[in-house]
Amino acid sequence: MLDFTASAAGLRAPGNTQRPDATGKPEVLGGIGSNAHWFDTSVFSAPAAGTWGNVRRNGLLTGPAYINLDASLVKILRFGTRHAELRADIFNLPNRAHYNNPNGSFGDGNFGRVTSILGQSERMVRFGARFIF
Repeated sequence: MLDFTASAAGLRAPGNTQRPDATGKPEVLGGIGSNAHWFDTSVFSAPAAGTWGNVRRNGLLTGPAYINLDASLVKILRFGTRHAELRADIFNLPNRAHYNNPNGSFGDGNFGRVTSILGQSERMVRFGARFIF
């Protein structure tokens, strides 16, 4: 969910944030990067002076989907009463980038843009072995 915020200093409401007005539900464009918008920002406008905007804190839009696939390959070798385990753990198997939500600060130059990734998003492989006796 996106959190649309702006300064609420003119409303004399300390600790609160102002939200913009929306004339309809914005279309999701799906753009990623600093030159592309994730959603149509033209439906948003600044509220009239001394009033609150009509956009709720959550629920109007969602950001890019977070899809993650991890896998493990395990081979157990038996030697009588003892055994060994060889394994490979693969994190983010499809090597897909996980993007943050778009900027929801109305009036900011990056409003509506996805400009960063969420944590570590490249594929990682971990190998391990253990002998149990």
